[in-house]
Amino acid sequence: MPPVVHPQNFKHAMRTLAGGVTVLASKTADGQPWGITATAVCSLSAEPPSVLICVNKTASLAPLIQEGGAISVNILTAEQEAVARAFGGMTPAKGAHRFISGNWVNGTMDVPVLADARCALECTMVDVIERFTHRIAVCVVHEVHLGGFATPALVSDHGRMVALPF
Repeated sequence: MPPVVHPQNFKHAMRTLAGGVTVLASKTADGQPWGITATAVCSLSAEPPSVLICVNKTASLAPLIQEGGAISVNILTAEQEAVARAFGGMTPAKGAHRFISGNWVNGTMDVPVLADARCALECTMVDVIERFTHRIAVCVVHEVHLGGFATPALVSDHGRMVALPF
């Protein structure tokens, strides 16, 4: 297992998540990028640095969550509403075609990472718990990419996406 990041770096990264909008991204067994917009993401622990992600079992990413493996959590800036909409099913784009929206690169763990995200975490899903309608993945963080601090976070508020004021 790759080394985990320093707890202070992890805490700094999690402070960028203000009830924010994220894109969770991974790859299928045949290497196709796959992702969804998610707001059910939270810090779990600083030691080891870890997050929880919750995904509805009917979501297109749910089978990859069940399989475990690597995933990225991309915390969006207010300027990335179009990315959130594409991955949230609010455009005609489906599956790997969603990655046309945004500046995606291949991360160190071979998962898609949004290059200009406010922050991106590369993780390993170490446990998946099924509860009710959702799969809850416990993810250990191995890489933190800090980025777009000059732009406000994108926040979901009453079903609307809004910029979090500074």
